[in-house]
Amino acid sequence: MREMIGGPGLWIAIGAILVVTWLLRLLWRRRASMLDEGQAGDAIDLSELVASGPPEGPLGMEVYGTPVRLQLIVLAPLGRHSELPMNEQLPHILNNFVSGFTRLSSLHRPLVYRWPQQLSAQGFNHAFFNQVSLPGDHGRGTPWCAVCGRFAAAGGQYLIGMVFSSDKVNGLGEITVQQEGQWHDLLRIRESSE
Repeated sequence: MREMIGGPGLWIAIGAILVVTWLLRLLWRRRASMLDEGQAGDAIDLSELVASGPPEGPLGMEVYGTPVRLQLIVLAPLGRHSELPMNEQLPHILNNFVSGFTRLSSLHRPLVYRWPQQLSAQGFNHAFFNQVSLPGDHGRGTPWCAVCGRFAAAGGQYLIGMVFSSDKVNGLGEITVQQEGQWHDLLRIRESSE
C-alpha cells in the first residue's frame, strides 16, 4: 500500500530543510565575501566580530606597520550623480585603490557594506566613524582601528572605510586619510615570507 503524501515524515523533512537553509543564510551574511552587499547606512555592530590578528596565508596587511586583519569594508560613491560599479567591476576598482587588495580580502573575508552616494568626504568620514563606534577611546588602547578616506579609480571618485583588528592592543584608533597619496604610506600588503 502506498504511503500518504503529506504525512508527518514529509513535514519534518520540509521543516529540517527550512531550518538548514535559514542557518546557511545566517552564516553567509555574517561572513560575506568581497562582493556581497550589506545594508546601506545601517548601524554596524562590531560585537559579532572577533578581534584577531591576520589569518595565515600568502598575503598580509599592515596599517602603519602593525599587522592586521581586514574585518569590514564600507564603500560609497562620491558626488551627486555617481554610483558604485556593479559587483563584477569592484575588483578592478579596489585593485586600483591598493594593488592586490581583492586577493587579500578573499583571504580575510571582511563584511562588505555598500552605502549610497555621499556628497562630501567629510560627511562620509563622520558617518562612518559614528556607525562603527570602535570600543575604548575611539579604538586607541584596543586591538581595533578604523581608516577612511577617498580614492579615485577608473575615472570615478569613491569613499572607503575599513575596520581592522590586530592580535594585540595598539594606539592606532581612528585614522582619516586627508590626501590620496597617504594611502600608500598607511596600508601595506606584504607577501608572506614562508
